Amino acid sequence: MGEVLSTTKSLCPVCLSVIDAFRTVEENKVFLVKECPEHGLFKVIIWDDAKYYARVEGYSHPKIVPAHIVDESYDEYPRIWEPKEQLQSTCLAVVEVTSGCNLKCPYCFASAGGKAQVDETEENLRRMFNSVATKVKKPTVVQLSGGEPTVRDDLPRVIAMAKAAGIDFIQLNTNGVRLGKDEKYLAGLKDAGLDSLYFSLDGLDREVIIKASGLDLLDVKLQAVENCRKLGVPLEIVTKVIPGLNLDQVGKLIDFAKKNVGIVRGVHFQPLSYFGRVPKVPPEDYITIPQLLREIEAQTKGEITPADFIPTGCAESHCDTKCFGFVSEGKFMSLTKMGGKFVPDMDITKTVREGVQDSWGNKVAKEAGISLEGIDGQECGCGTWMGLVKDLTVNALTISAMHFQDAWNVDYDRLKRCCIHEVLPDGKFVPFCLYNITDINGRAPFRQSLVK
Repeated sequence: MGEVLSTTKSLCPVCLSVIDAFRTVEENKVFLVKECPEHGLFKVIIWDDAKYYARVEGYSHPKIVPAHIVDESYDEYPRIWEPKEQLQSTCLAVVEVTSGCNLKCPYCFASAGGKAQVDETEENLRRMFNSVATKVKKPTVVQLSGGEPTVRDDLPRVIAMAKAAGIDFIQLNTNGVRLGKDEKYLAGLKDAGLDSLYFSLDGLDREVIIKASGLDLLDVKLQAVENCRKLGVPLEIVTKVIPGLNLDQVGKLIDFAKKNVGIVRGVHFQPLSYFGRVPKVPPEDYITIPQLLREIEAQTKGEITPADFIPTGCAESHCDTKCFGFVSEGKFMSLTKMGGKFVPDMDITKTVREGVQDSWGNKVAKEAGISLEGIDGQECGCGTWMGLVKDLTVNALTISAMHFQDAWNVDYDRLKRCCIHEVLPDGKFVPFCLYNITDINGRAPFRQSLVK
Protein backbone atom coordinates (compact mmCIF):
# COMPACT_ATOMS: atom_id res chain seq x y z
CA MET A 1 0.00 0.00 0.00
CA GLY A 2 2.98 2.30 0.29
CA GLU A 3 3.98 4.63 3.11
CA VAL A 4 0.97 5.84 5.11
CA LEU A 5 0.98 9.62 5.53
CA SER A 6 -2.25 9.98 7.50
CA THR A 7 -5.76 8.63 7.95
CA THR A 8 -9.20 10.05 7.28
CA LYS A 9 -12.78 9.01 6.50
CA SER A 10 -14.16 8.51 3.00
CA LEU A 11 -17.03 6.81 1.15
CA CYS A 12 -17.47 3.61 -0.78
CA PRO A 13 -18.19 4.68 -4.40
CA VAL A 14 -20.72 1.87 -4.76
CA CYS A 15 -22.84 2.01 -1.59
CA LEU A 16 -21.64 5.37 -0.17
CA SER A 17 -21.02 3.82 3.23
CA VAL A 18 -18.54 5.67 5.45
CA ILE A 19 -15.22 3.80 5.52
CA ASP A 20 -11.69 4.36 6.80
CA ALA A 21 -9.19 5.74 4.30
CA PHE A 22 -5.43 6.19 4.14
CA ARG A 23 -3.33 8.80 2.38
CA THR A 24 -0.30 6.93 1.09
CA VAL A 25 2.85 7.73 -0.89
CA GLU A 26 4.24 5.59 -3.70
CA GLU A 27 6.93 6.81 -6.10
CA ASN A 28 6.38 10.45 -5.11
CA LYS A 29 2.62 10.20 -5.75
CA VAL A 30 -0.09 10.54 -3.11
CA PHE A 31 -3.05 8.16 -3.19
CA LEU A 32 -6.27 7.76 -1.24
CA VAL A 33 -6.70 4.09 -0.39
CA LYS A 34 -9.86 2.65 1.18
CA GLU A 35 -11.67 -0.65 1.44
CA CYS A 36 -15.38 -1.39 1.73
CA PRO A 37 -16.18 -4.72 3.46
CA GLU A 38 -18.77 -5.42 0.78
CA HIS A 39 -17.36 -3.86 -2.40
CA GLY A 40 -13.62 -4.21 -1.98
CA LEU A 41 -10.52 -2.03 -2.32
CA PHE A 42 -10.41 1.38 -4.01
CA LYS A 43 -7.31 3.41 -4.76
CA VAL A 44 -7.16 6.75 -6.55
CA ILE A 45 -4.38 9.27 -7.10
CA ILE A 46 -5.01 12.62 -5.38
CA TRP A 47 -1.66 14.38 -5.92
CA ASP A 48 1.12 13.36 -8.28
CA ASP A 49 3.90 15.18 -6.42
CA ALA A 50 4.32 14.12 -2.80
CA LYS A 51 6.91 16.81 -2.04
CA TYR A 52 4.59 19.53 -3.34
CA TYR A 53 1.73 17.93 -1.36
CA ALA A 54 3.72 18.35 1.85
CA ARG A 55 4.81 21.86 0.92
CA VAL A 56 1.29 23.30 0.67
CA GLU A 57 0.25 21.70 3.97
CA GLY A 58 0.87 24.87 5.95
CA TYR A 59 -1.40 27.13 3.92
CA SER A 60 -4.74 26.20 5.48
CA HIS A 61 -6.24 29.13 7.35
CA PRO A 62 -6.78 28.61 11.10
CA LYS A 63 -10.30 27.40 11.78
CA ILE A 64 -13.21 29.85 11.79
CA VAL A 65 -16.00 27.85 13.41
CA PRO A 66 -19.26 28.84 11.63
CA ALA A 67 -22.08 29.16 14.15
CA HIS A 68 -24.61 29.12 11.30
CA ILE A 69 -23.62 25.51 10.63
CA VAL A 70 -22.41 23.95 13.89
CA ASP A 71 -25.32 25.30 15.95
CA GLU A 72 -28.02 24.17 13.50
CA SER A 73 -30.13 21.05 13.85
CA TYR A 74 -29.87 18.82 10.77
CA ASP A 75 -32.52 16.12 10.71
CA GLU A 76 -30.93 14.37 7.74
CA TYR A 77 -27.35 14.63 6.57
CA PRO A 78 -24.69 12.24 5.26
CA ARG A 79 -22.93 10.66 8.20
CA ILE A 80 -19.45 11.27 6.78
CA TRP A 81 -20.00 14.94 7.61
CA GLU A 82 -20.69 16.12 11.15
CA PRO A 83 -22.04 19.72 11.14
CA LYS A 84 -20.78 20.24 14.70
CA GLU A 85 -17.22 19.58 13.48
CA GLN A 86 -17.25 22.10 10.62
CA LEU A 87 -14.03 24.15 10.78
CA GLN A 88 -14.54 26.77 8.10
CA SER A 89 -17.14 29.42 7.48
CA THR A 90 -18.86 30.31 4.20
CA CYS A 91 -16.87 32.24 1.61
CA LEU A 92 -19.14 31.44 -1.33
CA ALA A 93 -22.81 30.49 -0.97
CA VAL A 94 -24.32 28.60 -3.91
CA VAL A 95 -28.04 29.06 -4.51
CA GLU A 96 -29.63 26.83 -7.14
CA VAL A 97 -32.48 28.67 -8.82
CA THR A 98 -33.60 25.97 -11.28
CA SER A 99 -33.05 22.37 -12.31
CA GLY A 100 -33.63 23.25 -15.96
CA CYS A 101 -30.99 23.75 -18.63
CA ASN A 102 -30.89 24.68 -22.32
CA LEU A 103 -28.13 22.09 -22.95
CA LYS A 104 -27.42 18.47 -22.10
CA CYS A 105 -23.65 18.40 -21.87
CA PRO A 106 -21.96 14.99 -21.69
CA TYR A 107 -20.03 16.27 -18.64
CA CYS A 108 -22.30 17.85 -16.01
CA PHE A 109 -22.06 17.47 -12.22
CA ALA A 110 -25.72 18.46 -11.85
CA SER A 111 -26.96 16.10 -14.61
CA ALA A 112 -29.03 19.04 -15.83
CA GLY A 113 -31.02 19.20 -19.06
CA GLY A 114 -33.21 16.64 -20.76
CA LYS A 115 -35.84 16.65 -18.03
CA ALA A 116 -38.69 18.80 -16.79
CA GLN A 117 -37.62 22.22 -15.53
CA VAL A 118 -38.33 22.90 -11.89
CA ASP A 119 -37.69 26.46 -10.70
CA GLU A 120 -37.03 27.22 -7.05
CA THR A 121 -39.97 29.04 -5.49
CA GLU A 122 -39.85 32.72 -4.60
CA GLU A 123 -40.56 31.86 -0.98
CA ASN A 124 -37.61 29.49 -0.76
CA LEU A 125 -35.28 31.85 -2.62
CA ARG A 126 -36.15 34.68 -0.25
CA ARG A 127 -35.44 32.40 2.72
CA MET A 128 -32.11 31.29 1.22
CA PHE A 129 -30.93 34.83 0.46
CA ASN A 130 -32.00 36.07 3.91
CA SER A 131 -30.13 33.16 5.49
CA VAL A 132 -26.90 34.16 3.74
CA ALA A 133 -27.37 37.85 4.50
CA THR A 134 -28.00 37.32 8.21
CA LYS A 135 -25.68 34.39 9.01
CA VAL A 136 -22.57 34.94 6.87
CA LYS A 137 -20.03 37.65 7.60
CA LYS A 138 -19.76 40.47 5.09
CA PRO A 139 -19.03 40.85 2.29
CA THR A 140 -21.59 38.22 1.34
CA VAL A 141 -21.05 36.46 -1.98
CA VAL A 142 -23.74 34.37 -3.67
CA GLN A 143 -23.37 32.34 -6.84
CA LEU A 144 -26.64 31.68 -8.66
CA SER A 145 -26.50 28.22 -10.16
CA GLY A 146 -28.62 25.34 -11.39
CA GLY A 147 -29.18 23.86 -13.93
CA GLU A 148 -28.71 26.88 -16.13
CA PRO A 149 -30.11 29.97 -14.36
CA THR A 150 -30.74 31.88 -17.59
CA VAL A 151 -33.59 29.54 -18.54
CA ARG A 152 -35.60 31.61 -16.05
CA ASP A 153 -37.15 34.64 -17.70
CA ASP A 154 -37.62 36.17 -14.25
CA LEU A 155 -33.91 35.91 -13.32
CA PRO A 156 -33.59 39.74 -13.10
CA ARG A 157 -36.28 39.63 -10.42
CA VAL A 158 -34.37 36.89 -8.56
CA ILE A 159 -31.19 39.00 -8.64
CA ALA A 160 -33.05 42.07 -7.42
CA MET A 161 -34.50 39.95 -4.59
CA ALA A 162 -31.01 38.89 -3.54
CA LYS A 163 -29.76 42.48 -3.56
CA ALA A 164 -32.78 43.60 -1.53
CA ALA A 165 -31.96 40.91 1.04
CA GLY A 166 -28.52 42.48 1.48
CA ILE A 167 -26.28 40.25 -0.63
CA ASP A 168 -23.17 42.23 -1.51
CA PHE A 169 -21.91 40.38 -4.58
CA ILE A 170 -23.87 38.21 -7.01
CA GLN A 171 -22.18 35.95 -9.51
CA LEU A 172 -24.06 34.06 -12.20
CA ASN A 173 -22.91 30.55 -13.11
CA THR A 174 -23.81 30.22 -16.78
CA ASN A 175 -23.03 28.47 -20.06
CA GLY A 176 -23.48 31.86 -21.75
CA VAL A 177 -25.72 30.64 -24.57
CA ARG A 178 -28.67 32.94 -23.90
CA LEU A 179 -26.35 35.83 -23.06
CA GLY A 180 -24.69 35.49 -26.47
CA LYS A 181 -28.05 35.51 -28.23
CA ASP A 182 -29.96 38.05 -26.14
CA GLU A 183 -28.04 41.20 -25.25
CA LYS A 184 -31.19 42.81 -23.86
CA TYR A 185 -31.61 39.97 -21.35
CA LEU A 186 -28.00 40.43 -20.18
CA ALA A 187 -28.61 44.16 -19.79
CA GLY A 188 -31.62 43.38 -17.62
CA LEU A 189 -29.50 41.17 -15.38
CA LYS A 190 -26.94 43.93 -14.95
CA ASP A 191 -29.60 46.52 -14.21
CA ALA A 192 -31.03 44.22 -11.55
CA GLY A 193 -27.68 44.10 -9.75
CA LEU A 194 -25.63 41.29 -11.30
CA ASP A 195 -21.94 41.74 -10.47
CA SER A 196 -20.17 39.14 -12.60
CA LEU A 197 -20.41 35.92 -14.59
CA TYR A 198 -18.89 32.52 -13.85
CA PHE A 199 -18.66 31.72 -17.53
CA SER A 200 -18.25 28.19 -18.85
CA LEU A 201 -15.70 27.90 -21.67
CA ASP A 202 -13.99 24.54 -22.10
CA GLY A 203 -11.69 25.53 -24.93
CA LEU A 204 -11.19 27.68 -28.00
CA ASP A 205 -11.14 24.91 -30.60
CA ARG A 206 -14.51 24.19 -32.19
CA GLU A 207 -14.09 20.42 -31.95
CA VAL A 208 -13.40 20.64 -28.22
CA ILE A 209 -16.55 22.70 -27.62
CA ILE A 210 -18.65 20.22 -29.60
CA LYS A 211 -17.35 17.26 -27.59
CA ALA A 212 -17.68 19.05 -24.26
CA SER A 213 -21.20 20.41 -24.76
CA GLY A 214 -22.66 18.31 -27.55
CA LEU A 215 -23.15 21.35 -29.81
CA ASP A 216 -21.06 23.87 -31.74
CA LEU A 217 -21.36 26.78 -29.32
CA LEU A 218 -18.02 28.52 -29.85
CA ASP A 219 -19.41 31.49 -31.78
CA VAL A 220 -22.28 32.16 -29.40
CA LYS A 221 -19.95 31.95 -26.40
CA LEU A 222 -17.51 34.41 -27.95
CA GLN A 223 -20.47 36.70 -28.71
CA ALA A 224 -21.46 36.48 -25.05
CA VAL A 225 -17.99 37.76 -24.13
CA GLU A 226 -18.43 40.66 -26.57
CA ASN A 227 -21.86 41.46 -25.11
CA CYS A 228 -20.28 41.52 -21.65
CA ARG A 229 -17.60 43.89 -22.92
CA LYS A 230 -20.22 46.19 -24.43
CA LEU A 231 -22.32 46.28 -21.27
CA GLY A 232 -19.46 46.27 -18.78
CA VAL A 233 -20.24 42.93 -17.15
CA PRO A 234 -17.00 41.30 -15.90
CA LEU A 235 -16.58 37.55 -16.12
CA GLU A 236 -14.43 34.71 -14.92
CA ILE A 237 -13.83 31.87 -17.36
CA VAL A 238 -14.40 28.44 -15.83
CA THR A 239 -13.07 25.38 -17.62
CA LYS A 240 -13.70 21.71 -16.94
CA VAL A 241 -10.37 20.00 -17.64
CA ILE A 242 -11.31 16.64 -19.13
CA PRO A 243 -8.75 13.82 -19.62
CA GLY A 244 -8.07 13.22 -23.28
CA LEU A 245 -10.11 16.23 -24.44
CA ASN A 246 -8.93 19.70 -23.48
CA LEU A 247 -5.84 19.63 -21.27
CA ASP A 248 -4.03 21.13 -24.27
CA GLN A 249 -6.36 24.16 -24.16
CA VAL A 250 -5.18 25.70 -20.87
CA GLY A 251 -2.50 27.87 -22.48
CA LYS A 252 -4.89 29.11 -25.18
CA LEU A 253 -7.49 30.04 -22.57
CA ILE A 254 -4.96 31.97 -20.49
CA ASP A 255 -3.81 33.78 -23.63
CA PHE A 256 -7.45 34.60 -24.46
CA ALA A 257 -7.89 36.00 -20.95
CA LYS A 258 -4.78 38.16 -21.28
CA LYS A 259 -5.99 39.58 -24.57
CA ASN A 260 -9.37 40.34 -23.02
CA VAL A 261 -8.15 41.47 -19.61
CA GLY A 262 -10.39 44.11 -18.11
CA ILE A 263 -13.57 42.27 -18.97
CA VAL A 264 -12.11 38.82 -18.25
CA ARG A 265 -11.01 38.90 -14.62
CA GLY A 266 -9.82 35.34 -14.26
CA VAL A 267 -9.55 31.78 -15.54
CA HIS A 268 -10.62 28.99 -13.21
CA PHE A 269 -9.73 25.40 -14.08
CA GLN A 270 -11.67 22.46 -12.67
CA PRO A 271 -10.10 19.03 -13.27
CA LEU A 272 -12.97 16.67 -14.00
CA SER A 273 -14.61 15.15 -10.94
CA TYR A 274 -16.56 11.95 -11.23
CA PHE A 275 -20.12 12.74 -10.22
CA GLY A 276 -23.35 13.74 -11.89
CA ARG A 277 -23.37 12.62 -15.51
CA VAL A 278 -19.87 11.12 -15.26
CA PRO A 279 -19.85 8.86 -12.18
CA LYS A 280 -17.62 6.13 -13.62
CA VAL A 281 -14.35 4.79 -12.24
CA PRO A 282 -11.62 7.44 -12.68
CA PRO A 283 -9.04 6.52 -15.32
CA GLU A 284 -5.36 6.27 -14.49
CA ASP A 285 -4.81 9.75 -15.92
CA TYR A 286 -7.06 11.41 -13.31
CA ILE A 287 -5.90 15.04 -13.65
CA THR A 288 -4.32 16.45 -10.48
CA ILE A 289 -3.59 20.04 -9.54
CA PRO A 290 0.23 19.62 -9.84
CA GLN A 291 -0.22 18.09 -13.31
CA LEU A 292 -2.39 21.02 -14.35
CA LEU A 293 0.18 23.53 -13.12
CA ARG A 294 2.94 21.81 -15.07
CA GLU A 295 0.79 22.03 -18.19
CA ILE A 296 0.24 25.74 -17.58
CA GLU A 297 3.99 26.25 -17.33
CA ALA A 298 4.65 24.30 -20.51
CA GLN A 299 1.88 25.90 -22.56
CA THR A 300 2.75 29.45 -21.45
CA LYS A 301 6.43 28.71 -22.19
CA GLY A 302 7.45 29.42 -18.61
CA GLU A 303 5.62 32.73 -18.31
CA ILE A 304 3.57 31.21 -15.48
CA THR A 305 5.13 28.52 -13.29
CA PRO A 306 3.91 26.27 -10.45
CA ALA A 307 5.89 28.48 -8.05
CA ASP A 308 3.49 31.35 -8.86
CA PHE A 309 0.56 29.47 -7.29
CA ILE A 310 -0.45 29.20 -3.65
CA PRO A 311 -3.55 27.76 -1.95
CA THR A 312 -6.14 30.40 -1.13
CA GLY A 313 -5.78 29.52 2.55
CA CYS A 314 -9.54 29.43 3.06
CA ALA A 315 -10.33 25.89 1.94
CA GLU A 316 -8.22 22.88 2.90
CA SER A 317 -4.85 23.56 1.33
CA HIS A 318 -5.03 20.71 -1.21
CA CYS A 319 -8.46 21.73 -2.54
CA ASP A 320 -7.42 24.72 -4.60
CA THR A 321 -4.63 26.93 -5.84
CA LYS A 322 -4.50 30.49 -7.12
CA CYS A 323 -2.12 32.84 -8.89
CA PHE A 324 -2.89 36.56 -8.79
CA GLY A 325 -1.20 39.07 -11.05
CA PHE A 326 -1.68 41.55 -13.85
CA VAL A 327 -1.09 41.84 -17.57
CA SER A 328 1.55 44.27 -18.76
CA GLU A 329 2.45 44.65 -22.45
CA GLY A 330 0.79 41.32 -23.16
CA LYS A 331 2.63 39.39 -20.48
CA PHE A 332 1.36 38.04 -17.19
CA MET A 333 3.22 39.30 -14.11
CA SER A 334 2.60 37.23 -11.00
CA LEU A 335 2.13 38.84 -7.58
CA THR A 336 2.04 35.52 -5.72
CA LYS A 337 4.88 33.13 -5.01
CA MET A 338 5.01 29.81 -3.19
CA GLY A 339 7.09 29.99 -0.03
CA GLY A 340 6.76 29.89 3.72
CA LYS A 341 3.51 29.28 5.56
CA PHE A 342 0.21 31.12 5.75
CA VAL A 343 0.20 33.83 8.42
CA PRO A 344 -3.36 34.83 9.43
CA ASP A 345 -2.48 38.39 10.44
CA MET A 346 -0.18 39.12 7.50
CA ASP A 347 -0.05 42.63 6.07
CA ILE A 348 -1.61 41.86 2.69
CA THR A 349 -0.60 45.18 1.13
CA LYS A 350 3.01 44.51 2.19
CA THR A 351 2.72 41.03 0.70
CA VAL A 352 1.50 42.47 -2.61
CA ARG A 353 4.32 45.00 -2.66
CA GLU A 354 6.84 42.25 -1.99
CA GLY A 355 5.26 40.21 -4.79
CA VAL A 356 5.65 43.14 -7.16
CA GLN A 357 9.24 43.59 -6.06
CA ASP A 358 9.93 39.89 -6.58
CA SER A 359 8.35 39.81 -10.03
CA TRP A 360 9.68 43.09 -11.32
CA GLY A 361 12.92 42.90 -9.36
CA ASN A 362 13.91 39.55 -10.81
CA LYS A 363 12.71 40.18 -14.35
CA VAL A 364 13.31 43.88 -14.88
CA ALA A 365 14.69 45.92 -12.03
CA LYS A 366 17.86 43.98 -11.37
CA GLU A 367 18.98 44.25 -14.97
CA ALA A 368 18.18 47.96 -14.98
CA GLY A 369 19.85 48.60 -11.63
CA ILE A 370 16.58 49.78 -10.08
CA SER A 371 15.61 49.20 -6.43
CA LEU A 372 12.06 49.30 -5.12
CA GLU A 373 13.16 49.79 -1.50
CA GLY A 374 11.43 52.75 0.17
CA ILE A 375 9.22 53.45 -2.82
CA ASP A 376 5.90 53.48 -0.92
CA GLY A 377 5.67 57.23 -0.39
CA GLN A 378 7.49 58.34 -3.50
CA GLU A 379 5.89 60.18 -6.37
CA CYS A 380 5.93 58.81 -9.90
CA GLY A 381 4.66 60.08 -13.23
CA CYS A 382 1.13 58.95 -12.48
CA GLY A 383 1.00 59.74 -8.74
CA THR A 384 2.11 57.70 -5.74
CA TRP A 385 3.45 54.15 -5.85
CA MET A 386 0.33 52.84 -4.15
CA GLY A 387 -1.73 54.75 -6.71
CA LEU A 388 0.15 52.90 -9.41
CA VAL A 389 -0.63 49.59 -7.73
CA LYS A 390 -4.29 50.58 -7.66
CA ASP A 391 -4.17 51.43 -11.36
CA LEU A 392 -2.83 47.97 -12.11
CA THR A 393 -6.06 46.41 -10.89
CA VAL A 394 -7.63 47.41 -14.22
CA ASN A 395 -5.40 44.76 -15.81
CA ALA A 396 -5.57 42.33 -12.89
CA LEU A 397 -5.99 38.67 -13.73
CA THR A 398 -6.40 35.63 -11.49
CA ILE A 399 -5.59 32.09 -12.61
CA SER A 400 -6.92 29.43 -10.28
CA ALA A 401 -7.92 25.79 -9.99
CA MET A 402 -10.07 23.66 -7.71
CA HIS A 403 -10.46 19.90 -7.74
CA PHE A 404 -13.93 19.10 -6.44
CA GLN A 405 -14.38 15.89 -4.49
CA ASP A 406 -16.28 12.87 -5.74
CA ALA A 407 -17.13 9.47 -4.26
CA TRP A 408 -13.64 8.24 -5.18
CA ASN A 409 -11.47 10.92 -3.56
CA VAL A 410 -13.81 12.40 -0.93
CA ASP A 411 -11.90 13.17 2.25
CA TYR A 412 -13.55 14.13 5.53
CA ASP A 413 -10.73 16.50 6.47
CA ARG A 414 -11.34 18.42 3.26
CA LEU A 415 -15.12 18.47 3.81
CA LYS A 416 -14.96 20.03 7.24
CA ARG A 417 -12.68 22.79 5.93
CA CYS A 418 -14.88 23.45 2.91
CA CYS A 419 -15.77 27.13 2.44
CA ILE A 420 -18.05 26.73 -0.61
CA HIS A 421 -21.47 25.89 0.76
CA GLU A 422 -24.72 24.91 -0.89
CA VAL A 423 -27.68 26.77 0.58
CA LEU A 424 -30.64 24.46 1.08
CA PRO A 425 -34.26 25.56 0.60
CA ASP A 426 -34.69 25.66 4.39
CA GLY A 427 -31.78 28.11 4.67
CA LYS A 428 -29.19 25.67 6.04
CA PHE A 429 -25.69 25.17 4.62
CA VAL A 430 -23.77 22.03 3.56
CA PRO A 431 -20.39 21.55 1.82
CA PHE A 432 -20.79 21.87 -1.95
CA CYS A 433 -18.91 18.67 -2.82
CA LEU A 434 -20.87 16.55 -0.39
CA TYR A 435 -24.16 17.87 -1.70
CA ASN A 436 -23.29 16.84 -5.26
CA ILE A 437 -21.62 13.46 -4.71
CA THR A 438 -23.12 10.58 -6.67
CA ASP A 439 -22.47 6.87 -6.45
CA ILE A 440 -21.05 4.75 -9.27
CA ASN A 441 -24.50 4.57 -10.87
CA GLY A 442 -25.09 8.32 -10.84
CA ARG A 443 -27.54 8.40 -7.93
CA ALA A 444 -27.32 11.50 -5.72
CA PRO A 445 -28.87 10.41 -2.42
CA PHE A 446 -27.28 13.20 -0.39
CA ARG A 447 -28.75 15.91 -2.60
CA GLN A 448 -32.13 14.20 -2.56
CA SER A 449 -32.29 13.63 1.20
CA LEU A 450 -31.02 17.10 2.12
CA VAL A 451 -33.38 18.90 -0.23
CA LYS A 452 -36.29 16.79 0.96
